[in-house]
Amino acid sequence: MVECAERVYIVSYNKKASRLTVGFNGSRSAISEALCDAAEGIKELHLDGGEIIKLDGSIPAPIALLLGHELGQKYTVAVYDPSNGLYLVAVSHNPSYLLGTHVE
Repeated sequence: MVECAERVYIVSYNKKASRLTVGFNGSRSAISEALCDAAEGIKELHLDGGEIIKLDGSIPAPIALLLGHELGQKYTVAVYDPSNGLYLVAVSHNPSYLLGTHVE
C-alpha cells in the first residue's frame, strides 16, 4: 500500500492479477492538490509495465485521467464496470485490446 499524502491513496496492487485498486479520501476542494500526490504514488510503485492493468475503485475524473495517462504508456488500462462485473478497456495501444471491449 502506498499512501499519497492523506488525500489520494492506492489501496493495493496485485501484480499476479494485474489489478490496481485505488481510492480517494478527501473533499472535492482537495482534488487539485491530490493530482501531484497521485502521480508520486504511481511512481513509488515502480510499475514495470505489461500487457494490461485493471483499475478498481471510485476516484474523481481528474485523477482517473492522470492514472490513464501514466499507466497507458506501459499497459492497456481497463476500469471496473460494476454494471456487469467486468473490466472495460479505456486506454489501449495494443490491437489485442480494443477500446470499449470488456475483459475479465
